[in-house]
Amino acid sequence: MYHDVSYLGRGYSKTPEIFEQQMRELKDAGFHTVFFSQVIDYVEHGTPLPEKPIVITFDDGYVSNFTLALPLLREYGAKAAVSLITARIDEGTSGFLSWDECREMAKSGLVEFASHTHDHHIHNDANGIERRNGESEDDYLTRISYDLETSITRIKLETGQPVTAFTYPLGKMEPWAEPVLQQLFSVTFSGVYGKARYGNSLYHLPRFNISDSHPASEY
Repeated sequence: MYHDVSYLGRGYSKTPEIFEQQMRELKDAGFHTVFFSQVIDYVEHGTPLPEKPIVITFDDGYVSNFTLALPLLREYGAKAAVSLITARIDEGTSGFLSWDECREMAKSGLVEFASHTHDHHIHNDANGIERRNGESEDDYLTRISYDLETSITRIKLETGQPVTAFTYPLGKMEPWAEPVLQQLFSVTFSGVYGKARYGNSLYHLPRFNISDSHPASEY
């Protein structure tokens, strides 16, 4: 799991040099990057995966995913999944991708998009898809369903890609949301640190969060 790629390279942000080094190390070690849609096909239909498959993910949809990460993905022939907060794109929020950039990434054949909600990332009343204090189950499900369906519609309309994966904002899960998530998505990515073992499900998949506290060398 990556977030921003920047020359500051602090916290969850990695410098282009570090990101390139890690892509090179993965390639040299014989790993093959795959889309989450390929993992779905493997689990549901037995479609073969390459040896040592790995899914590279970017959370939030920072503009650096286009300006700095995409050229390196091209250089190493690596695929990646980018989870978008679609309201930030619609609103033209500084530092985040535009739809034109998303379309260019989709055309590259190296990027697959996932939902990171439409506008339910960080709010004072609830983080991610958490319940608000005192919110009824009906009100919660109406609010969350509308937000998630909006994100799916926006991504598909703007990029032409179907949306089959969801990434929990801030890693926050909510039991009330699970039936909705499993109806809308085939894969959900969590913030739990570790290697994904799908078993009979592709929900709540853990990831290695590449940060200062967890360098790539750990995996």
